[in-house]
Formats: sequence, C-alpha cells, structure tokens
Amino acid sequence: GSCENAMLTRKFVEMVSDIAMLWIHLPAALYKQELQSVAHRVMIYFNDTTYILGSITRLACQWQEVIQKCGMMPRMAQEIDNLSKAAFSHSYAQVRERTMQLQSLVSANKFFRNTHKPNQEAKVRAALAEVRTQVEKVANIWKSLLAPQCFARFLGAILDNVCTYIYAEIMSLKDISVRETEVLPTLILELMGEGLAPFLSRGSPGQPKGGPSAADEEEDASKQVFEPLFSKFAPNWTKLRELVDLFSMRLQQIVDRWEDGHWRAKGFTSDEVIHFISLVFEDGDYRTEKINRILQQA
Repeated sequence: GSCENAMLTRKFVEMVSDIAMLWIHLPAALYKQELQSVAHRVMIYFNDTTYILGSITRLACQWQEVIQKCGMMPRMAQEIDNLSKAAFSHSYAQVRERTMQLQSLVSANKFFRNTHKPNQEAKVRAALAEVRTQVEKVANIWKSLLAPQCFARFLGAILDNVCTYIYAEIMSLKDISVRETEVLPTLILELMGEGLAPFLSRGSPGQPKGGPSAADEEEDASKQVFEPLFSKFAPNWTKLRELVDLFSMRLQQIVDRWEDGHWRAKGFTSDEVIHFISLVFEDGDYRTEKINRILQQA
C-alpha cells in the first residue's frame, strides 16, 4: 500500500544519504594525501564516485513519482548534488596543485626576459621542456582512466592555466628585441611544438584498439575527438600557439588578420594585438597608422 511505499522510499533515501556521507568523507579521511598528489588515485575516486552517482540517479528516476509523493525529492537531489561536488572537488584540487608545480618551473622573476642571451635561453628552454614532460606523465595516467570529455576537462584546465601564465609573462615584457622575436617562438614550441599528440598517446576507456595498420586511423580519430574538446577546455593553449605565428608576421599581415576576424576568433582583443605590435615593431608613423586601423575596428 501507499504507507508501505512511503516507508520503503524513506528507507531508500536514508540509505542513499548514508552511502553518500560515507563515500564523501571516508576516502577523504583515509587517503587525503593520495587524493591530493597521486595522479591515478584521484581519478579512480572520480570514476567510482561518478558510477555511484549514475546508479543513484537512475534509481531516483525510476522511483521519481513515489519519491515526490513522499516529499523526499529535495533530500534526494541534495545527496546527488553532494556526490557530484565530491567527484569534482578532489580532481580540481589536484589540477590546482599540479598547475602550481608547473608554474613554479617558469615563475622566476623576469623569467622570459633576456632570452636573447644564451644562458637565459637555455634555462627557459629546459624549463618548458620539463613542463611538457610533466604534463605528458599526468596525461598518460589520466587518459587511460578517464572518458574523453573528463580527460579533456581536467588536463585542459592544467594546460589552460599554464599557457595563460606563460602568455601573460611574455606580454608583460616592456620591449622585445629582434633577437628575442626569433628566440621566444622556439621556446614556446618546446612546450607545444608537437601539438596535443604527446598527451594523447595512451588509449581511453572504451577506445577500440587495432593492429599496427590501424595506427594512423586511430591517431586521426583521436584528433577528431580531442581537438574540439581541448579547444573548449584549454582555449589559451590555442592562443599561445597563435602567439608563435604572430612573431613571424609582418605588421601588415597582423592588421589584415585582425580585419578578417582571425585574432578575435582566437581570443585576442584589440588591446592585446596593439600591445604586441608596440612590443615588437619600432615606433613611427607607419606603426601608428596600422594601430589606428585596428582601433577603427575594435
């Protein structure tokens, strides 16, 4: 009868609440250090939490009418929300920790200045190569555990934050010499010269595996899946890559690409493009004319 259904429903929701409380708090208490620092541990927890969340959500949908009649839907929704927050909170905490570690490799005072000097160039090149290596290590672990959307979300957050930092550091320079316009792009390419490929070498869960003859097809399929995802979750990866092209362009080319909408589409503002021009090109009537053209379409 309805009374029995109401009692069962309350017991079910209470059971869900108990499971959620244990799952949220017990691993955090027992494995706090591992969840903060061990790459595979945090994503296994994310996957397990997501699985539990999905199972509870499906049951809630099946019992929706009864749960609503018993007035238990708000509590059910709250427990589902708590589990969802737990799944992401530990993952993003590790994203933040790893981002800070990577930024520390390139965060010395005025790190990107004087790269025209061989010693400083070598120092920056080695640091960016180490950043790439560290990201590859994390990517190889996470990609083997996570669905493509989640992998791109978490690794993309790391790449986006690191690229934002590097971009800001370069754009904060007071001026860029002719030699630095040659060196800085090659330094950026230490990190991103091979594109996303080094971060996509491992298979994802559910990804079909073929023999050696299928390697090219798998690589193409991987690009089709991941490039749009990383464009969404790591827009500043693309922006930093575009900065490489900016260094090799003539002033007129830069203005033309502004007028055809290219720089806007890649996330650049008129102020950023003008600032770059001011850093790289010598002051004079010609530069002023081109800057004014950009300002007219800002």
